[in-house]
Amino acid sequence: MTEHSENQHEQDLQKRCRKLIHDLRTPLFCIEINSKSLQLHMPQLLNAYAKVTDGDIPAEHLEVLADAGDDIKQQLVTVNQKLDTMVELLRNAESRASRRDLRNIQSDVKLKFSLDANIRVLLAEDEAIHRDIASKVLSNIDCQFDVVTHGLTAVEAAENQQFDLILMDLQMPEMSGEAATRAIRQLSPRHQQIPIIGLSNIEPPDTQAFFAMGFNTFLLKPLKLAALTNMLRQLDALCKP
Repeated sequence: MTEHSENQHEQDLQKRCRKLIHDLRTPLFCIEINSKSLQLHMPQLLNAYAKVTDGDIPAEHLEVLADAGDDIKQQLVTVNQKLDTMVELLRNAESRASRRDLRNIQSDVKLKFSLDANIRVLLAEDEAIHRDIASKVLSNIDCQFDVVTHGLTAVEAAENQQFDLILMDLQMPEMSGEAATRAIRQLSPRHQQIPIIGLSNIEPPDTQAFFAMGFNTFLLKPLKLAALTNMLRQLDALCKP
């Protein structure tokens, strides 16, 4: 290799290594966090250069850094493939959840529900983040909705106002969603016809006990627009004469 070509090779390596170090310093990569959370192997030399100020990189370090950069890229490719697999599994799980058929909508009496009119919904949710998410979802469908933050106010609202649908968080302070649902069902025959959808972070372990409390079905939190609209269509079809 001639002196000119050696110099060119070193310049190319300098550029390549500088870009690598620049990328490692960006918030997108955030080396201090992501190298640990993604379980990446970070050579000490590369880690050190990612934290120092700019300057010429000694020639004896260039090849080592370049090889380390290639290794990091391959590790990231592997991590990305694993993430793609996880995303696909989550999508499949969500798709299965959104395709629950009418057999999962339970009721001892004939439910009364129709999408032909502007429906009125009661949302009972104590957690602010899930309350905000559910409110945004409800804002995207043709409905009016009221929000309460615990079971007692849910029962009071259901008693004093007319709702076509109730979304009830299972775990709430003062009165749980289960207790509130039982209380609402006992208010009047009309209240036995209102579909009540339970909201939970996990699927109920005992579905028979869950339905016996007075719930008609359930949706997983955080509430998703596709899952809710699919469930509303199923309720509408079930209640058609």
